[in-house]
Amino acid sequence: METINAIEVKGLWAAYEDRMIIEDMNLKIPKGKITIIIGANGCGKSTLLKVISRILPAKRGEVRIDGMDIRKEKAEHIAKKVAVLPQTPTCPDAITVRELVSYGRFPYRKAIGGMSRHDIEQVDRSDRNFRPPCDRIIRRTETARMDRHDTCAGDGNDLA
Repeated sequence: METINAIEVKGLWAAYEDRMIIEDMNLKIPKGKITIIIGANGCGKSTLLKVISRILPAKRGEVRIDGMDIRKEKAEHIAKKVAVLPQTPTCPDAITVRELVSYGRFPYRKAIGGMSRHDIEQVDRSDRNFRPPCDRIIRRTETARMDRHDTCAGDGNDLA
């Protein structure tokens, strides 16, 4: 019986225009495990995540999520499987972690209306698992990195 990995990359080539970033990569990320991708600046970590999430098309090769070729799947289906929070500080000012988590429910919503009761339950579940961070505000700093600030106590002490 063949094991289906959460994510599998075969013979992947990825580039920005003519600048090749990833050449002939093979990767298997198992289900139910924590996987860390580390490497030097510019080695292709973010590019890999962009290809996996279909933000950037692959030049060659294939990417499978739960055994399904992402090129053949609808964007809505991919959005339910993969979420990427880029490393650039493009987050709106004064957004809480809880609000950011709620954005992950977007692919599950109906065309009209807000979050369903089930969506709210899912956000509440993550809120229970990550308290007190869900009450923290994410904000930009002068160094262009994201900091979290506690709003529970109302004193704005930095907990990052």
